[in-house]
Amino acid sequence: MLFALGFWGGLSQNTKGAVTVQFTGGNGAPLSVTIPQPISFIVTEAFSFYTFGFVIEGVQELVSTHATGRLKFSINGGPGSYLYLIGSGFSLGEISPDDVSLWAYSGPSMQVGDVVTLGPGTITGLDSTLILPPSRTSFEVFMVGEGLSGPRRISENAIQVPEPSFPSLTMIAVVGFGFKRRRRQATMMLPASE
Repeated sequence: MLFALGFWGGLSQNTKGAVTVQFTGGNGAPLSVTIPQPISFIVTEAFSFYTFGFVIEGVQELVSTHATGRLKFSINGGPGSYLYLIGSGFSLGEISPDDVSLWAYSGPSMQVGDVVTLGPGTITGLDSTLILPPSRTSFEVFMVGEGLSGPRRISENAIQVPEPSFPSLTMIAVVGFGFKRRRRQATMMLPASE
């Protein structure tokens, strides 16, 4: 019983606020931004704008550049779309100069309560930068939608999607084997049809 409670508790644990984001490059190389585990956002404002982005707060002023890579987002588990731009060093709406923003090509319509998932993946700038990125990996991230009046916040801070722990996976296996064994025993006890 206690093991089962630990299993369910492990599945529901996620930290709201800071999530893992890794920055590499600089010193003459292009900047790369990696989201090693999926992060999720819940849309808090209905949205149908020109474009939208993900803002990583308080990184440092780095570089603004078009980008390439394999960093995707999806809405409500639908097909994924890639991001195309890394922005930094400007102040506009909810974005300050030391924030790094990752931008999508177009802004699909979103409703309050939609779940947007970002990553895992990496996006790399096309231009080199001499600025060294930060070594820390814990940041607050939120979404902005950009309309005619500039970007405005459309989500709460990201939530790291937890990976199942070893005890969780073990419990699933034990329960599965238990059901399989019970089914096999029930099949063996059936009377033969005459």
